[in-house]
Amino acid sequence: MSLTKSSQAGHENYLYYNSGTVAVPVWVEIPRASDVNANLSKERGTSARRGSKFKFERGGQVGTEITFQYVYKPATDTVFAALRGSFLSGTPYEFAEMDGDITAASSTIRGWRAAYEVFDFNKVSGNNDVVVYDVTLGITDADDELDALVEPSWYEVVNP
Repeated sequence: MSLTKSSQAGHENYLYYNSGTVAVPVWVEIPRASDVNANLSKERGTSARRGSKFKFERGGQVGTEITFQYVYKPATDTVFAALRGSFLSGTPYEFAEMDGDITAASSTIRGWRAAYEVFDFNKVSGNNDVVVYDVTLGITDADDELDALVEPSWYEVVNP
């Protein structure tokens, strides 16, 4: 009898940023990220109808953010430099939160891909714990190399 995996552990997911272009991405893994959360939410519009005691709601614009802890390494760290640079300058980066290794052979990997800006970059240094940064990425309007808006999307990579 053949068994298959019925769930996925959080450490099997990957977070990347794109150091290439939207058309030709070069995905750089963020291996020092932990406790990654990809959050989606919708604005709510309300409506009321005469004769009803209920308030009705309709979904509006969709928002997404990614939160994670970044384990700080006091050395040359290009990922840390990119995160800090985005926070300080407002530079958008394209990020992808994927359900597996984006380079794995014979696999189909899925997740969210969007242009994000670092909005929170909080250093946490408890006496007995390693130093981490609590990072929040929020989607931002950014244009690609052809001046087209980069819309958030469900991204699928099929590796032969």
